[in-house]
Amino acid sequence: MKHISSPDRFVCAFALFSIVALIARAGADTTNWTTLRQESEFKRLKPDDKVAFVCIGCKSISPISAKSPQEAAKLGKEGANVTCPNCQMITKVIVRASRKDLYAPPVVTYINEKGEEVAFMITTGDLKPGSKSSPTGETPVNDVVSKSTPAQDK
Repeated sequence: MKHISSPDRFVCAFALFSIVALIARAGADTTNWTTLRQESEFKRLKPDDKVAFVCIGCKSISPISAKSPQEAAKLGKEGANVTCPNCQMITKVIVRASRKDLYAPPVVTYINEKGEEVAFMITTGDLKPGSKSSPTGETPVNDVVSKSTPAQDK
């Protein structure tokens, strides 16, 4: 068996480490993801801003666009119903205050009929607010948001 010198080992180890680092870096960059959790964040969205509905039930991410600030604010408005564009599950928007930190702002939560959190909204590098590019499969806000009525609550 041939003996490999110390400088050759260093070069081989460096090359192998560099290849592994490049492969790891080629994965999805999740540092640009921002979760929309407060009503004020929804109210600050502008026309044509894009958000994505993350459904835990069907494990999907569905882009949604808003044509006006009022449409964007509906996505985080207490009492609204938001439908998953993928699996058609209807979620209700509730705003919960933190029990641990009384000074923390209330958090927008999407729950199912059992009261379990089943979804949330995000903005990503591809769906940054103000972006003019439109990802494929985008669903208009009016197709996923409906007002809660007393008949629906029963």
